[in-house]
Amino acid sequence: MDSAAIEQQGTKYLQPYIDKINSITNIPSFINTVADLDKIGVSVLLRDNVTQDDKQSDVMSFRLSQGGLGLPERDYYFNTDSPTVNIRKAYVAHIAKILEFQGRDSVKAVKAAQEILTLETRLAKVSRKLADLRNPYSNYHKTAITDLKKLSSSINWENFLKNIGVAKIDSVIVGQPEFFKALDATLHVISINVWKDY
Repeated sequence: MDSAAIEQQGTKYLQPYIDKINSITNIPSFINTVADLDKIGVSVLLRDNVTQDDKQSDVMSFRLSQGGLGLPERDYYFNTDSPTVNIRKAYVAHIAKILEFQGRDSVKAVKAAQEILTLETRLAKVSRKLADLRNPYSNYHKTAITDLKKLSSSINWENFLKNIGVAKIDSVIVGQPEFFKALDATLHVISINVWKDY
């Protein structure tokens, strides 16, 4: 509740994560940073959790699902009604302000924020709609850990899972395989500097 002390501390406690982001040079180091952020509850690129297995209720399963969006769900990136368009504009302004807090020049911050929105829109395009996420059968794809590389070879899955503290499992439930395949391609077409800003 001591807001003055909080303001005085600034980004002190975030600095190790900011330094880690600044040190990203390639996709593997980006994925390692994604794992580090996941450990503190910041979901980047994808969502993961442990939940009751939909097909075997007495078993808990590790689940991987689409993610990576800063707005609540995919339709916020595509709806053209006035309120949603205004939300997107405000979102870009918010991202730019956060980048300015980190020392980015205001013009460069706005450009980077627009690039982040473009990146997230690309992820939204390959994300399932809310109605499609409600179908338990189409969102259940039990996959061996060794087969995850078929969905995304750019992610060293064994290393990623180890880094986030997941061990002693041989399979995961993948909710939306097409998302992870598209994510793999996206990792290679987006500049590493945009991923760092993101």
